[in-house]
Amino acid sequence: NGATIRDTNGNDAEFDYGVDTTPPSVAGRLVDGVAPTITSMTGPAAGTHIIGDVLEWVVTYNEAVNVATATPRLNITLDSGTILAPNSGGTGSANLTFQYTVATSDLDVDDWAYGNSSQIDLNGATIRDAALNDADIDYTGSEATLTGRRVDGVIPAMTGMTGPAAT
Repeated sequence: NGATIRDTNGNDAEFDYGVDTTPPSVAGRLVDGVAPTITSMTGPAAGTHIIGDVLEWVVTYNEAVNVATATPRLNITLDSGTILAPNSGGTGSANLTFQYTVATSDLDVDDWAYGNSSQIDLNGATIRDAALNDADIDYTGSEATLTGRRVDGVIPAMTGMTGPAAT
């Protein structure tokens, strides 16, 4: 492309080791261009979870990852809509935890699913390995639908009342 590389004295850089020059050693230099991938995901125990229950998910990567800049969130699809479980720990390890506290009006009467193919919403964060490769944020493993997990955050409401008959 016509570019040149010169030292501060204006001498052109030499790109040929020549006969009398030994190439530099590359021993101990490793290149890691492989992104961390999600290998499994576990969720809360089976049962019905009510207002105030803390639900926890663990996303396991094939290598240690670091979370930086902001707090990523795990998308969980309930019958009442998508909830976002913020990352609550695990940076520097292969296991990231995400927690959500069941709130009023959260509802799921069948089995919940991880939203958007279990996509982690980065929310401005980065999840990377030590070589700064961006981690995969989608998971489509067999755990994508969790059977036997229900959420009941709906407060019972009185819909009517009857009293004794008038005499």
